[in-house]
Amino acid sequence: MQISLRDQGSKAKQASVHLSKCDAAMRARALYGLADHIESQVQFLLTINADEVSEHAAMGMTPALQDRLRLTPARVADMVASARKIAAMPEVVGQTISSWQTDQGLQVQQVRVPLGVVGIIYEARPNVTLDSVALCLKTGNSVVLRGSRHALRTNAWLVREIRGVLTEHGLPEDAVQLVEDVSRQSVPMLARMREYIDVVIPRGGSGLIQTVIEQATVPVIETGAGICHLYIDESAPVEMAIDVAINAKCSRPSVCNSIETILLHENWVERNFVQLAEKLAEQGVELRLCDRLHQHYPSARLATD
Repeated sequence: MQISLRDQGSKAKQASVHLSKCDAAMRARALYGLADHIESQVQFLLTINADEVSEHAAMGMTPALQDRLRLTPARVADMVASARKIAAMPEVVGQTISSWQTDQGLQVQQVRVPLGVVGIIYEARPNVTLDSVALCLKTGNSVVLRGSRHALRTNAWLVREIRGVLTEHGLPEDAVQLVEDVSRQSVPMLARMREYIDVVIPRGGSGLIQTVIEQATVPVIETGAGICHLYIDESAPVEMAIDVAINAKCSRPSVCNSIETILLHENWVERNFVQLAEKLAEQGVELRLCDRLHQHYPSARLATD
């Protein structure tokens, strides 16, 4: 039976009080345990995800969206490595940012504390599920996840396993919630639950982000929506610049942080642009160049907009 979104928010809020009192070592052990568990169950995860991708592919999902939804052994390995890296990071909860004494002798401190409950609204990429949980647990926050309908089964498996690991390590399982209502109505509903949600983070395209910003009554942390730029300065080493450009565009072009625009210092252009253009073309990248760059590499398309 599907639990209501308000009930999930209430449970997450209660769990956040408990979680905020757990020490850093306890939360770190849970994160390491979570990474180990996902690593040990990778074949189950890949099977569930592959079935989900195949089902949506048969229904006409675009190849680009399939790529965003698909998990591979390498992608799961990256997820696990990221969770371990987050676990190993220095503790921030309780850290004193600044302190001062007033004229009246009162000692004042600014200290980092958990936000409480973080709502994260995101699209097809199921790796965001584990990344979000790891970041929230590290900082002592509960999290309510509202992922894409396309990744519902993959996300449901991940969250079920995550909750089990939390219980094994003495943390409240309700600190991680997955919204299984993937109707459009659940997005503004989550973004208006001020009594339970302390901040909402939308991750995805500009349409999703704008919808959340316009309809939320909960504070929103706005993320990027694509149109990513790479700037190559005149001092940039040519091999490094080319490697960065190819990685940023070609390693996974379907995701929202794949670059669309490269800006070049004019002095770098004179020496190195043709080599960059040839390397990108070898990778199948279609180049659309401004008038000046087109003179250096006329075989590419001239940008018209």
